[in-house]
Amino acid sequence: MSLIETRLNWGKSSEWTNYDFEKLSVAIQDKTGVTLSVTTLKRLWGKLKY
Repeated sequence: MSLIETRLNWGKSSEWTNYDFEKLSVAIQDKTGVTLSVTTLKRLWGKLKY
């Protein structure tokens, strides 16, 4: 995750908004063909409880 944060250069992930996670979801899908939901990404980054 730190590698993704570094490559994106969007600042600290602790300050990311919902829109940033939406952009990340699209970027991952464009790059890999894999769709990850905003909710899943937020869980991975510790923004949501399981």
